[in-house]
Amino acid sequence: MTTVSRRELLFGALALGASPTLARLSPDEPQDDASAPRPVFRRTAIGDFEVFSLQDLTIVLPVDQAPFVPSVDREEVSRALAAQGLRTGSVGLEINVLAFRKGTEVTLIDAGLGPQAGAQAVPALAAAGIDTKDVKAVLVTHAHPDHIGGLLKLDGTPAFPEAEVFFPEPEHRFWSTQPSETNVADEAESDRRVRARDVQRTLKALGERVRVVEPGKVVRPGFVFEGAFGHTPGHCLVRAESNGEQVLHVADTLHHAFLMTERPDWCYTFDADPVAAVATRKFVLDMAVADGLRLFGTHTPFPGFGRVERAGQSFRYRIEPWVY
Repeated sequence: MTTVSRRELLFGALALGASPTLARLSPDEPQDDASAPRPVFRRTAIGDFEVFSLQDLTIVLPVDQAPFVPSVDREEVSRALAAQGLRTGSVGLEINVLAFRKGTEVTLIDAGLGPQAGAQAVPALAAAGIDTKDVKAVLVTHAHPDHIGGLLKLDGTPAFPEAEVFFPEPEHRFWSTQPSETNVADEAESDRRVRARDVQRTLKALGERVRVVEPGKVVRPGFVFEGAFGHTPGHCLVRAESNGEQVLHVADTLHHAFLMTERPDWCYTFDADPVAAVATRKFVLDMAVADGLRLFGTHTPFPGFGRVERAGQSFRYRIEPWVY
């Protein structure tokens, strides 16, 4: 089973040396008890796919503890938030999971943070009328805890017993070959090794269900991994297409939809290669504008769909209007 350390909860956007506020940004889903969040999903369509956006978790961090690289001045972050009409004292971060159903088969893109953190992707699936046994494939954009934590149940067995789990080849290779002994003095190196250990344990628990696919190749009909390296060595987008309609899942290219489109040169603490991550983000945003792409992001405002447009030398994120 994947373990989640305090620092890794920051990594999955749950902590940063302090206690964040966990919130549900779903005003149409009132809750009697905030400590017992209800599963939330939204339904749409892409070609022949019935598509479900699943709200896994929402986190709010004080702006002075948001995990941008230290070189980003927190007052500048507040000014950027104000320029977008957002509250300036905190930074919200969503975790969303996307599910596609065609016939009786369901494909997930990522699996969320998992039950050990109280995440809600699996309960949201159930609320949408989908059993975990209906999930036949999980496409992993990259192997960070908020993307693979939900692959296993609390007892360490596969959460989706009938599913093949697809990893981009460079991502699988990187984590499979990292040292996992954690008795080192350097905190950052120790954290990396803890993550490597957990990824390797997850891969072992999944066993023969694991499939490895080169970026650029069709993963399964309608789905392609597209390399978007930098956040991790094998971080990938997923392009899903059916009957001429498509959506581009940008994974962790955008940790904050508004700030990181206005300031695509900003990056998060846990980008493995910040220079490559910034270059990738600019490339993806340019492509999204040029091709008029419908986007979905793990960390964009729920239900996660939107588009980007040019704004001078930068970009602006537009939430897709949702028909309820």
